[in-house]
Amino acid sequence: KELRYKGRGVFEFKNGRVFTEEEKITLVKFRKYVLNLRHFEKKKLRKKRIKESIAVNYANLISGVVLFPMVFFISLRFCSKLTHVYAVSSIFIILHQTILIIVKIIF
Repeated sequence: KELRYKGRGVFEFKNGRVFTEEEKITLVKFRKYVLNLRHFEKKKLRKKRIKESIAVNYANLISGVVLFPMVFFISLRFCSKLTHVYAVSSIFIILHQTILIIVKIIF
């Protein structure tokens, strides 16, 4: 019967009924009901972060499995000094981090 907007996505309903048909039909009477729309926004962001973290974990695993043997064999074959090994390792670390950043941007 009465609706007030409190600000910042908060609505306050008074003396009403809620009818839902999701899993089963439900009818609920209430004297006062507060609906905060910011909770729905947070859930969407949380789902996006979960999807992003799963993608980053897979990219981290796959790129690590691929890049580690490459660094190892390139270091054995072409590096005559320890500083060359550090340089090759640094290049592949930068490549690995770039792959992870691209995955984060995509998801």
